[in-house]
Amino acid sequence: RVHGGKQNIRDVRADCASPWFVFLQHCTVLKPIFSDLELIDKCIGSRIWIIMKNEREFVGTLRGFDEYVNMVLDDVIEYEITSSGKRVTKIEQILLNCNNVCLLIP
Repeated sequence: RVHGGKQNIRDVRADCASPWFVFLQHCTVLKPIFSDLELIDKCIGSRIWIIMKNEREFVGTLRGFDEYVNMVLDDVIEYEITSSGKRVTKIEQILLNCNNVCLLIP
């Protein structure tokens, strides 16, 4: 809580004494079972849906990826949203640059 640009010390002490704050101090952080790359590795050979940063989406079979998560897909369907509507294109194989990938859905 901020009053006139300065933090009220009494408010900070009250927050630290709250049951919620005490509860959070005793919580443990769980480590993930798999790393991100291990999860993507489990998707090799499966159909995945990739949403790009621009107005494009791809659905295809993941064939491989590198340490930067640049991906090779087979039997790809590209969906692109244009001013005239949605355009669908079939592509035999594609290499996707990881810098443009926003979301990967298995």
